[in-house]
Amino acid sequence: MSGTRRKPGRLGPYVEGYQSRLQALGYPPSSARNKLKELGQLGRWMAGKEMEAAQLSGTQVEEFLAARRAEGCRRVPHGRSFVPLIALGRAGRSRWRTCQGRR
Repeated sequence: MSGTRRKPGRLGPYVEGYQSRLQALGYPPSSARNKLKELGQLGRWMAGKEMEAAQLSGTQVEEFLAARRAEGCRRVPHGRSFVPLIALGRAGRSRWRTCQGRR
C-alpha cells in the first residue's frame, strides 16, 4: 500500500507481493487499490484475532466478511474478492515468505 496511510495489520509484509500478483493477473490500478484496501481490513481483523497469515483460509475470510456485515459496514466485498489472496496463501508458506521478501 505504498503511498497510502492505510494500516495493513498482519498482512502488511505481503502487500507488495499481493500487489504484484494483482498486476500479473491484469487487475486495473483502481481495482487493485480496492483489493489492497480489503487486504488491509482483513489484516487488521486478523491482528485482532491474533491470527497469522499462514492460518488464512476461505473459512476465515467468510468469518471476516460476516463480522463486517454485523458491524453494519456499507460496503462488504464478496468472498470471491479474496480468491487471489487465498490462492497466494495456498501456494504454501514458502510463497508467503517470498512475498514478504519483496518488501
